[in-house]
Amino acid sequence: MKVKQFINGFSMAARALILCLAALWVPVTAVYAQTAAPRSYYVRANGDDNNNGRSEDAPFKTLDKAVEAAKAGVIKRITVLGKIESESTLVIRDTGDDEILITGKPDAASWEKAEIEYYGYQNLLRITNAKIRFTAISLSGNWMIENKAKVTLGAGTIVPGDIRIQANAELTMTDDATVRNTINASDSSITMTGNARITGGGGIRGGGNLTLTMSDNAQISGNTTGSAGGGIYVSTLTLTMTGNARISNNTASMQGGGIQADTLTLTMSDNAQISGNTTRSVNGGGVDAGTLTLTMTGNARISNNTEAGTSEYDGRGGGGIYASSGKIAISGDAQISGNTAAEYGGGIFFGSSGEITIADNARISGNTAGKDGGGIYSAGTLTINGGEISRNTAKNGGGVFVVRSATMTGGTITGNKAEYGAGVFAEKGRSWTDQGSTVHVEPGAAFTLNGGTITGNAAEFVGGGVYAQSGSTYTAGGGTVTDNTAGDGGANVFRQQ
Repeated sequence: MKVKQFINGFSMAARALILCLAALWVPVTAVYAQTAAPRSYYVRANGDDNNNGRSEDAPFKTLDKAVEAAKAGVIKRITVLGKIESESTLVIRDTGDDEILITGKPDAASWEKAEIEYYGYQNLLRITNAKIRFTAISLSGNWMIENKAKVTLGAGTIVPGDIRIQANAELTMTDDATVRNTINASDSSITMTGNARITGGGGIRGGGNLTLTMSDNAQISGNTTGSAGGGIYVSTLTLTMTGNARISNNTASMQGGGIQADTLTLTMSDNAQISGNTTRSVNGGGVDAGTLTLTMTGNARISNNTEAGTSEYDGRGGGGIYASSGKIAISGDAQISGNTAAEYGGGIFFGSSGEITIADNARISGNTAGKDGGGIYSAGTLTINGGEISRNTAKNGGGVFVVRSATMTGGTITGNKAEYGAGVFAEKGRSWTDQGSTVHVEPGAAFTLNGGTITGNAAEFVGGGVYAQSGSTYTAGGGTVTDNTAGDGGANVFRQQ
């Protein structure tokens, strides 16, 4: 009666509104109750797998139990409280389309920070055909990602242990995620973004094919190996670097201080850098590849890498880049600078099947070689359509050492130094006898100047601008060779008789 009298005290419109709200009250309450349902399963070392796991006061004891519950139900979040250890292998398999999040508490006290450790020779965390994201957690021990699994290492994730990724699996690292050991990768893909880092271990290593994408300040840095490929060592690698991504300060005892691959397709743009890497022995302070396809644009840099050449192996070349075959295209404002090779190709060493093109405002500058080709040692085909080759140093060919053919249609070669051929050195022909006693003869180099400028280079002895060794060919169809210097004559062009 009182409710009826209360309602009758309002206007007809107000009474209608009150009745509508009353009718909606039960469904709204039901929706609220559903929204407030537990959003996470919890795991703690002193928990109990007989608990329901839905609160910090009733956590599961094992990650195995939490994963089983997440796979079967609607809750796809698992919160780890403190350190979880296991002496047995956990397999996370076939989770379906929904991603399961395994996380720590972002605001956890030191004693409650999440850590998962799998230890023992054969024990590991194995993720197969599953979709898993980790955040705010440390993952120790060995673990494997395989069989089309998709794993994301997100904010606050640290991995001190080894990771093996294979069989078309995908690993994504983002938001400062850090791997502090080695990733063994084969026939898989890795994406690094948002300051993600692989550092202080063996970098990325493996056979087969790897697709690696690095952007937004991602880093592979400070890794060391006793063999090849200080930062990356993979058979076939497709690598895209953009957004200030860096491969830096890695060290290899053999070839490829930064990267070593049999076949490498490398695309660099937007301030991407391969810098400060070192090989202690032979070939490729920054990059070493059998077959290399390199595209550099924007402000990309390959800089300050060192090929120390301290072993007795043949080669000893390519402070920045060493490759036997393929194509290099450098354009925009890209640079190869400040690299050092013990003998050949301070900036670039490219073999007889290689093609190099330089255009726009690209620069090859400040590189050093102990013998031939301070800036570029080209045994294949070199085309200079623009850009600048400057301030490089070598015994022969401070700027460019040509073995086969080079054509210059634009750009500038300036400020380089050498004993002979400070700007360009065109080599004589070669002959050698193979193991079957067959004699092979190669013709001398052919350098054609159709445009551009060779100026301000300084030779200690002869050939300040161009040195054409006996048996080589120098053809001037355009361009300018001027204001070069040489201690013994032939300041601009010297043709050896």
